[in-house]
Formats: sequence, C-alpha cells, structure tokens
Amino acid sequence: HMEIRPVFVEKEGTVVTVPPGFDARAIRLTGNVTGDPPFRGILRHRGWQVGRIRLPQSSVEQKNHWILAPAEVEIE
Repeated sequence: HMEIRPVFVEKEGTVVTVPPGFDARAIRLTGNVTGDPPFRGILRHRGWQVGRIRLPQSSVEQKNHWILAPAEVEIE
C-alpha cells in the first residue's frame, strides 16, 4: 500500500551536493559542517521516504512527504 523510494538516487559512497533550502528532515549532515549550503560530501546513507500511499479513504490527513529514515551526508 506504500511506495517507498530513496531520498538520494546516487549510490552510497559517492560525492553529492546538498543544495540551499534542503529539507533538514530528509537529509542529516555530519562531519565538519560550517558555513551555508550548498554542501558537498560523501553520501553515507541514501535515506528512505514514502513516495505514495494508497489506503482506503479515512479521516486521517495523508502526507505526501513522510521521511522514514533521513539520508546522511558526511561533510569533510
């Protein structure tokens, strides 16, 4: 009933850029984080998010952007 997709499509261990205005709920920065984005670092975990939910109609509000596990980028 749920479509789960990665926060980053790149493979773990590759260098990625975290842009200004990134979602801090979806991307956790570790290491030597100083200054303002964009940040470049090594993707340590791709992260997982809910892409789509297909459930019967309910009174509970459905969110389009649920983070299951944030991506982790180590800044050097």
